[in-house]
Amino acid sequence: MTIDCNQNLHLKDTKFSMLIKNSDKKAIQALNFFASKAGGKINRMKAIKLIWLSDRAHLRKYGRPILSDKYYAIKLGPIPSKTKNFSEAEGLMSDEVKTYRNNNIEPVGQNEFKSLAAPDMNVFSQSDIETMEKIFATFGHYDKYRLSNLSHKFPEWKKYENFLKVNVTGRKRMSFDDFFKDTPESSEYFTESEELLNLSKEVFEDGCTIS
Repeated sequence: MTIDCNQNLHLKDTKFSMLIKNSDKKAIQALNFFASKAGGKINRMKAIKLIWLSDRAHLRKYGRPILSDKYYAIKLGPIPSKTKNFSEAEGLMSDEVKTYRNNNIEPVGQNEFKSLAAPDMNVFSQSDIETMEKIFATFGHYDKYRLSNLSHKFPEWKKYENFLKVNVTGRKRMSFDDFFKDTPESSEYFTESEELLNLSKEVFEDGCTIS
């Protein structure tokens, strides 16, 4: 295992190609990946929850999430804000990003989107890909409601459960620090050792990456 402190991949990816941030490409290609794995079309909420699980798993093992996005807790569970926008027909994004999105995925109705091209896996690291593959193998057969209910077992959402019961259309900004925590209900799904979790959290806080 090696640790690289020469780059901070947490919300600071500023590489551009054709005026599109690499972080935006990764978000769109993650949506495309899960649509492709699901047979070419996927429910939006299901894809968002699979991405959350992938970010959670990768953060706990490698000290960084796969995507550089801001997470919010809403009634239906965690959502990566920008990635959710990319999955929606009228989501907020620049014209350049919308063109890139439209070349890769296409919203279908209010609740689904489909893949239009093979996912560009070159935007991901090997550990990104392995994590997303594992999450789909484990949770890909869950439907959107089962994934939503599952997300309610995790500390990053349960922290705001009482607020969301009263404010059903509200949202609260989540902290990646809470992704390292567990509840008795969530611990069966993520079984990293305490030693690995502590190391990953230190790496995350220092802006390093584990490979």
